[in-house]
Amino acid sequence: MDISYLLWLQSIRESIGPMLDSFFNFVTSIVVGPAAVIVIATLYWCIDKHAGWYVLTSFAVGNNINQTLKDFFCVPRPWLRSTNIHPSPAALGGATGYSFPSGHSQTAASIFGAAAWHYRKLGSWVIPLAIFLIGLAAFSRNILGVHTPQDVLVGIAIGILSLWLSAHLLNWMERKTTSPITVALTFLFTALALMLYTVLKPYPTQGIATTINVVEMQKDAFTTAGLLAGLGVSWWAEKRFVNFTIDQSNKRQIALRVVCGLSLIAACHLGILMPLKFFTQSGFAYKFCTGFLLVLAGMVGGPALTQSIEKHQGHHSTNAQ
Repeated sequence: MDISYLLWLQSIRESIGPMLDSFFNFVTSIVVGPAAVIVIATLYWCIDKHAGWYVLTSFAVGNNINQTLKDFFCVPRPWLRSTNIHPSPAALGGATGYSFPSGHSQTAASIFGAAAWHYRKLGSWVIPLAIFLIGLAAFSRNILGVHTPQDVLVGIAIGILSLWLSAHLLNWMERKTTSPITVALTFLFTALALMLYTVLKPYPTQGIATTINVVEMQKDAFTTAGLLAGLGVSWWAEKRFVNFTIDQSNKRQIALRVVCGLSLIAACHLGILMPLKFFTQSGFAYKFCTGFLLVLAGMVGGPALTQSIEKHQGHHSTNAQ
């Protein structure tokens, strides 16, 4: 039944042509990268630190649950199950590893769902908008032929689960009895356990599941583990060394924090990750550092640089007087 549904969607996509294909590829590419960065960065740097931590935690927790289930079930992609499925070529770059559950659907639910749930009292339109965006992202994976209906439905369920888990996890992190170093070590050991699991567990040796590039899939797991480790270390480092506050009336400070944050993320990508990618040939270390360093740069580096610049300007003004 799931293959029949995908074939029906495929006939619609092929009959309408490149315009529909391009639209849904745009949707699916936005969800896992730019949307996550924009939502988390806007909340954390400009509006509400707690909301930023909540959405990031939901994103990291959901991604790791999703990746672990992919490793466990080892379900092949739809086009491997049926040669009649012809996925959109542009979508194949984001369709590495096993199929079940859908990472894009989970990411949309983790990000948009967490933001909407946190601001659910803002208006009656907030949750319906999130549901629409999550549904659009999930449907895009079906019509592009890279996921089955059960893939996206379970992906959404994992995203919703991450909202609940992250709320309780953040409550624990914010308790006065929970030291930041305890949070960091907990996340680091959890990330290490997940990486060991994905490397050491046995994978199928017979059937169509063996056509999956297991090494590339394991590298994806290292990226999600890096997110989790980066979250824990960033929590400790921000509490220990930065501990910034948001004054929404100070537009200059907010703008400076955005510029500093984006600049450090770009510098981290160009100055560290790109050379590491070249020297390790996109290896496991590069994948882990991608998740770890980008979180650290955004959650700690940007605010710390902002405070340093403001402190320097304050001293300069005092000396000038």
